[in-house]
Amino acid sequence: MRQLSSLKIVTLICVSLFFQCGLIRDIKEIKDTFSRDPSIEPLREVIKTTIPLAYGASLAMAAARGQSVPNARWVQQLSGSTGSGLLFITPDSSYPLAIPKDTSTKIGVAGLWSDTNTAILTFFFINMNIWAGSLTVSHVSTVPVIYESDSVLIVYAAEDINAGSGSVVTFTLDSGQINTELTRLQTRPPLDSSVTVDQLAWVITVNQNNTPANFRDDKYLLAGAGQSVDINAQTSDMQIVQLVMFSVSMSPSCRLNPGEGYAILKNTGLTSGTALGAIPIIGTAVFDFHPSCNNRVDIAGATGVYLGANNSSVAMNLN
Repeated sequence: MRQLSSLKIVTLICVSLFFQCGLIRDIKEIKDTFSRDPSIEPLREVIKTTIPLAYGASLAMAAARGQSVPNARWVQQLSGSTGSGLLFITPDSSYPLAIPKDTSTKIGVAGLWSDTNTAILTFFFINMNIWAGSLTVSHVSTVPVIYESDSVLIVYAAEDINAGSGSVVTFTLDSGQINTELTRLQTRPPLDSSVTVDQLAWVITVNQNNTPANFRDDKYLLAGAGQSVDINAQTSDMQIVQLVMFSVSMSPSCRLNPGEGYAILKNTGLTSGTALGAIPIIGTAVFDFHPSCNNRVDIAGATGVYLGANNSSVAMNLN
């Protein structure tokens, strides 16, 4: 009788431990679900793509206005103030990019100038890896550019990226194409995150600080919004990532991280393969850039699956 009672006790303990272990696993799974770190990759992709474009546009517009730009070499120079042109730019210590770069970088710029202050430019990169998702950008199609009031403005959209080995030099556009491109210059930076779905474009302004001949003190201001969809065919996981950036600034004085501005990242999706089965992934993170040049960005606020990342920081790793 005592042996039977002992067996019941042992059985009850084992069953209890089994359910407790299962509960602990579920609790740990729930905790892990809400302790995810927001991905910094969308921010990196935008910065590492748009800053070289703005740099190339700034130097190309200066060269078109007749300004001496020693690290820019014309292959086909403008005849007067209008027409097409092609030049190559090599960033160096005198004319540095605002992000870390490979020393063998060359930027090709083919353009159609309406006048020395307005152009539609095509960019392509030699020995330079700029990542956009899983694709290396080799060519960026037509991008409108305007120079006014000591600043250069360009408007870029994700659809402007063309990867492949096709022709990258565009010298001819009809009047309708020109007007369509120039209309994009009317795009305005976002004022709140509600524009994320509707506005899929980035507005980059190069502020020359009243020293057009000195590119070392230029300030790059980035604002806009973008959206990407990521579907994993093997696991059936799906994510829709929306990113909006406000007055994010970079300069050659600190190439490790932006010095001001903030960004909002929204992630909505579904993930499988967890102990709880398929679960929704919904989270929002607010990134706050600071003037300290330390390769970090602060997470000022986070909700949903990013809740555990509140008041932390993550590395930018722009290099």
